[in-house]
Amino acid sequence: MSHAVGVTRLSCALGGATQEQSAELTRRRRANENPKLESLKVVREVGEEEDLPEGESEPTLTFVPGARVQLRVSVSIRSAVSSPSGAK
Repeated sequence: MSHAVGVTRLSCALGGATQEQSAELTRRRRANENPKLESLKVVREVGEEEDLPEGESEPTLTFVPGARVQLRVSVSIRSAVSSPSGAK
């Protein structure tokens, strides 16, 4: 899907760690990855469920003032299960 959410990622040193522990953490660390969106749905108050169309970079949704809506997101776990950087 083409929907995206912007995020800022921070990296901090491990406080109180020995030089060996810091080196081990650096060796085993893997970069964070954004999960792959499988689907994105809008659920309106009345129970209507609407898929956001794939391929639209800026889908248009219209709501009445004060409407309550839910966004339901399904993500792929494949992107969350990967080996640490440098591992084969």
